[in-house]
Formats: sequence, structure tokens, C-alpha cells
Amino acid sequence: MAVLKLISAAVILTVIGECHSEYYGKLIGEFIQQGDTPATHHNVNGTVYAVDDDTLQIIGFTFDGKAPDTFFFIGTSGTPSGNSYVIPKAIGLGSEKLGAYSNEDLTIHLDTSEGPGSLSDYLWISVWCKQAGANFADVTIPSDFTPPQEYSLGRLGLSPVVHGVTAEDVIILNSKLIRFVGLNYDGRGPDAYFWTDTVTNPTTSGMRVPQDGERTASKLNQPLSGVTRTVRLPGDVFELRSIGLWCVLARQNFGHVVIPDDLMSRGVIIPATAADDDAPAYDNCEVLKDDDFQVSWTIDGDDIAISLASRQGFNQYMAFGPSGSDSRTLMPGSDVIVAFIDGDTSMGMVDDYYLSDYTMCASGNGVCPDIRADTSSPGTNDVTLSGFTTDGGITRINYKRPLNATDRFDRAIMAAGPQYISWALGPINDDGLATYHNSDRTPGNKQIDFGSDGSRCPAFTMRTDDDDFEPFKVKPIIALEDTVFRCDIGSSGGPKGYQGITGTVGWGIAWYIDRDLIPEITVKRNQTYTFKVYGGSNPQQSASYHPFYITTDPAGGYDQLSEADRTNHEILAGPVNGSYCIYEETNTTPDEDDIDSYERYRVSLRLNCPNGDENPGTLVWTPDEDTPDVVYYQCYTHRNLGWKINVSDDANKCVLSLITMTTAFIIAILLMARNV
Repeated sequence: MAVLKLISAAVILTVIGECHSEYYGKLIGEFIQQGDTPATHHNVNGTVYAVDDDTLQIIGFTFDGKAPDTFFFIGTSGTPSGNSYVIPKAIGLGSEKLGAYSNEDLTIHLDTSEGPGSLSDYLWISVWCKQAGANFADVTIPSDFTPPQEYSLGRLGLSPVVHGVTAEDVIILNSKLIRFVGLNYDGRGPDAYFWTDTVTNPTTSGMRVPQDGERTASKLNQPLSGVTRTVRLPGDVFELRSIGLWCVLARQNFGHVVIPDDLMSRGVIIPATAADDDAPAYDNCEVLKDDDFQVSWTIDGDDIAISLASRQGFNQYMAFGPSGSDSRTLMPGSDVIVAFIDGDTSMGMVDDYYLSDYTMCASGNGVCPDIRADTSSPGTNDVTLSGFTTDGGITRINYKRPLNATDRFDRAIMAAGPQYISWALGPINDDGLATYHNSDRTPGNKQIDFGSDGSRCPAFTMRTDDDDFEPFKVKPIIALEDTVFRCDIGSSGGPKGYQGITGTVGWGIAWYIDRDLIPEITVKRNQTYTFKVYGGSNPQQSASYHPFYITTDPAGGYDQLSEADRTNHEILAGPVNGSYCIYEETNTTPDEDDIDSYERYRVSLRLNCPNGDENPGTLVWTPDEDTPDVVYYQCYTHRNLGWKINVSDDANKCVLSLITMTTAFIIAILLMARNV
């Protein structure tokens, strides 16, 4: 039966794909060339369609680009002339002239700040040269023209009502998206889904429809009361004849509306564009970081549906939410949702976070999920994942959260009026927690009006892969007997630093040993080593409290671990603490993308010891025959701040072995080159 269902769905999709041509909107007409030679019409061709009130698609547009001062013009009276309005060739590019085009498809928008806001107010569109005052080609807009609009299918509900299923209206937003407004359902159906069919009365041959943002259709297993839900059609609306709710297990229609069969021929439906294929339909969108991070949202009753989109890859988070202050953007106190794609499962993840301060989550303090904030009285995870996609280098994660605060770690989102927000982009560590965000965070103070009437974001540009980079090359330390090391805290160096060296996401700070960022250390058994530790001594200030210890665990952070996790975590020396000193970035530190070497990065840092460096902690360690060959220097209270220590019977043998391997490698390369 399951196979039969899959075959039925495939047949429906195949029929939909083959029974009609591509839909671009309501046809206005083809450009009519003015003049008989390329010198007068410049080979202008193309078919013009109305997408909605203020959007046009030009299919197969051609223009030789040889005229020096050419634009799309649109006019409200008479015939084409310079006394009209420019249609920008792209949003924000109203002053940019047309170049050369060869059979290209364009989507352009009216500049509603200059002229009327609806295509129904205009009479013609022209490819017009300002300098020559010449019309190269034009198309006439009929005087009674009505552009495509959102289309109402009417109220939902059978008589008598089944399982409480009703809706105030079912609206076709565009050829792929249908919205249920004021939807009610008692939630008691055993196997209910949004359902569509190619016949006017739904049958078992129909198919489940996912909500916007979902990869696959989800069961409706909760009561719904006056909510708004948007579904995304696998194909488009034109070959479908009904949509509603259906119970698969009971083979029962819970309610449906009929879809007319002449929508395409009448051109009344807004076509789904490429942007609609890539992104859910939300009422508003705001750019948080140019061409890197966007947030979209729709207020849905007492909830808000949010979509975060960025260039973040696997295990790289997007964080967004109300600021910790009502008068400015402030990270401490912020209530953010952290969203990312898990690298192991390729699944979208969302979590409700409270930022008590800037530190890594430890003992209920710092950047913590609500359920781990304040171990004595934690909060709740008040966010629901709606869907996620990764395509073309863009990650989108959709979720829903209540507008109002539901626990003491939450802050309400205002349904109207400007509100300060916080955002950040950064990595997820091996424990699945958000870590330090480097420079990708809210610049200055940022406000958003979540109750605004509607806003758009530009499409992300396509980029080539620029993620290849060399990690910092930090000189290792080969330590003989009686060596004393100085251990300070410092900036982790971004992706090329801690993360690039260890292959593990850090927190934004790391250990510096003898003034270098996490050098790999090699020591000799039965020799004594002393570590002078400047990691901070006040446990009440967790951001600057980093006891130093040596352990068998690669990540450290013993104090954070459960009793079960501590079982295989052996402490070999320490922990000890002392005065606090930190290597800080300065105004001479290059941006991450501009750092071309570790040396350049290192010399830009400044050592700051706020209370002096007279009182370091002292750790004395003598590795012996029972010490493992590889151990780690780490922070006792936070994970992933340090790196490895190689333990050898003879440190000199390690050096000799390294030299021998390097020499053999060079000789092999020379021999291969000689034989080429």
C-alpha cells in the first residue's frame, strides 16, 4: 500500500508537470520594435508579464546594449515619452543604465516612491533612450488591466463540521503557496494532514502537503485555534482541484475547498518566482548583515514565525532575539534562538538561549540554553522547529516561538513598534553549544519593528568557495628538563587559530604558552616541568576564571562534566589558578579575512594584566612511565581552551624522528621529480 501511495503521488506530480506550460503571470504582451533596422530598435525583444501589482517578468529579453543611455520606462498617459517613470533594472539601481542582454529572463519592480504603485495605473512600457529621446520598443498595457492578486478560495468547513475543522479563508498567495487563515482543528484525528487532490472531492489518491519550510509533510497532531498556516505545493496550483485537511488512517475528509480550473487562463494568480522556491513566504524581511544574514518573520496570533537565512555551514549557528536592554543592543540578558544544521545528522536544530554574560556556558552561567541556565531553577525551551533547507550555500532555518515571555529567561517580542535586538553568527562546539562569535555580531544598536506592514530583502548573491585557508603555523615547543612555562589567556585567532589548529571549535579565548597560541608541547618522561599560570583566580567572575590543569581528555572542562562523563577523564596535574593576564586584540589586529600569517596576528596583540602579574599559580608536573603518550593542557572550568602535550621517553628522539621523516619526504619528492 505504501508503494502504491508513492506511485500515485508520483503520477500526480508528473501530470501536473506535463499538462501545462510554465506560468509567468498575466500576459501584457510582446515588445514591438520601433523602426526597421537594428540602428533604430537595437534588437529589443521580449515578452512581458505582470507578476503582481508592482512586479514584472520579461521573458527572453534581448537588447544589444549599444545605445548609451537606455532604461525601462513606464507611463500613465499618451504614448512613450521621456515624461514618465524609470523602472530600475534591479532594486536600488534606478540610475543604472541597461547593458546588453541576450534572451534573458528578468524580474523588475516599479519604483513606487516615484510613481503610482500598481500596474493598473499605467498604459505602456518602453525601452527608452534618454540621451536620444528615442523609443526602441514598447508594449501597451490594456486600460482595464488587473494584475494578479492573492486569490480567495473562500471559507473552509464541511456541514456538519468534522473534528472542528474550519477556516475563515483559504487564500492562494501564489502558484506554490496557499494560506489557511483563522484555522481551527480539535487535534483528535489519528492521522491528519494538509491534503490536495486533482479532483474536486478529495480521495485517497491525493497527497500530503508540507507546511511552508518543511521538507516533508508533518502530521497535524495538536489542536489549532484561529491560527494561520501556509502550505507549499510540490508542483503548482493549476492542475489541483481541491485542498484541505484529510485523515489518512480513517480515509476521512475533514474539510476542503475547491480550486477553480481556469486560474492559469485568466492570469489571476501571482506566479511563484525563483525566490519563492528558495524561501518560505513571510510578511517581512530584514537584512542583519549585508549579503550574509537575513531574518524574515510573520506574526501568527500569539506566536511569531521566524526564518533565519545565512551562509553558515554545518555546525555553525545563527542567533537572533530580543536584546537584554530596552534602550540599546546589549548581549547580556538577551533572549535568543540559536539555530544550526547538525553536522552528524544533517538535521536542523533550534534552541532557546539566555545570555547571562559573555562566557561559555558553565554551571548555569554564561551563554546557556534556557534548560541549562541557573542549575537550581532552569527555564524551558520555548521554540519549535518548522523546517530547514541548505541550498546554493544558503542555510535557512524556520521556527516558531511565543510573542510573550513564558519563563524568567525569556523576553517578549513586541507586535508593534521598534525593539532592540541582538544577533550573532558563530560555531557550535563538540558539546552542541553555541560558542564565541568573533566579529559576526550586532554592530552598534539595532532595532526592528516586528509589526511593520511589509519589507523585502534582496536575494543572496552567488559566491565561489572561499573557505580554503591555512591554519596558523605555531612553532611547537620541544622541552627538556627543568623547563618553566608561562601560561596566559588570549584571543583564539578566529577560524585560522584555535579552530584551524585543533579541528575543534573553541570559545574565542585560548591558552598562550610562552607567548604563543596553543603550541603543541613535547616533554620527556621523568623530567619535572613547571607551569606559571595566569588564568584568573576569582570563581565569581567566570569570564576570567580559568584554572589550568593537565588531563587525558582532549576538551577539558572537568568542572562542567556529569559524574558519568568524568569516569574516563583523568586529571594528571592541577588545577591551579593565579593572576589574570590576557593577550587582547588591538586596533592594529587585522580582520580575519586579512590575516596572512600567525606572526602578523601575534604581534598585533597586547598583553593586559588588570591586577598585575605578581601572583601566578604554580603547577609542577613530572610525567612518568604511566603517563599516556598524548595528554592535554586545558581549562578546568571551560572546554576547549588548550592543546596537546606529547610525552616521550626522549624528547630529542622526537626531534630526530621529525627531522628524519621530513628528510625522507623531501628525498622522495626529489626522486619523483627526477623520474618525471
